[in-house]
Amino acid sequence: MALDDFEDIDNKSSNKNDIVSSSNFDEYVKFRNIIKKILNHDRDLPRKLDEIRVYKEMIKLHDDYGFLYKVNTLDELKSIIERFIDIWPVTTNNFNWLDVSSLTSLQYAFSSASIRDKIGKVIIDEWNVSNVKDIQFMAWQCAYFEADLSKWDVSNLEYAGGAFLGCKKFNSDLSNWNVPNLYEATSMFLYCDNFNSDLSRWNVSNLVGAS
Repeated sequence: MALDDFEDIDNKSSNKNDIVSSSNFDEYVKFRNIIKKILNHDRDLPRKLDEIRVYKEMIKLHDDYGFLYKVNTLDELKSIIERFIDIWPVTTNNFNWLDVSSLTSLQYAFSSASIRDKIGKVIIDEWNVSNVKDIQFMAWQCAYFEADLSKWDVSNLEYAGGAFLGCKKFNSDLSNWNVPNLYEATSMFLYCDNFNSDLSRWNVSNLVGAS
């Protein structure tokens, strides 16, 4: 994905999240421009120290001001994840700066063939996934995938088949997940060698598919 048609910052009110004011607007513009710079970077060029520096600066702006970049489609999310994993493979990648609150599906979000073996620990514990109904194959065959998902609101989740299939290092505490609408979860944790979370308190009254 490229941001050649990057919208004028003044017209991007949906991304301001009511936390951008006149006092921090310049920082918000900087935050958006850093994202644009990284996403437009030529994938064939070697990684530059400058790119690492601006990435850290973007994360600091998120941490200091709570700025978020609103993701409008699942394809857009996949493109952003692929871009950042390409730059920093098998390391810790912070994606908490992404606002995914409008998405209803995270299907295959992290399992693109081009990055599946490059994903390490991802920081997504602050994601608002309350509208998400489908996480099928979200991290499918991502052997090194690690993430703290313990605080996710998955109350609307319906489909989770293969979500963490083959995630050998994944071991997030999911014991407090409230899944009253979960309908299908076949192979959700298959080949998750380290996963040992106690799921005995899950409400699976609507579950029809699991193995």
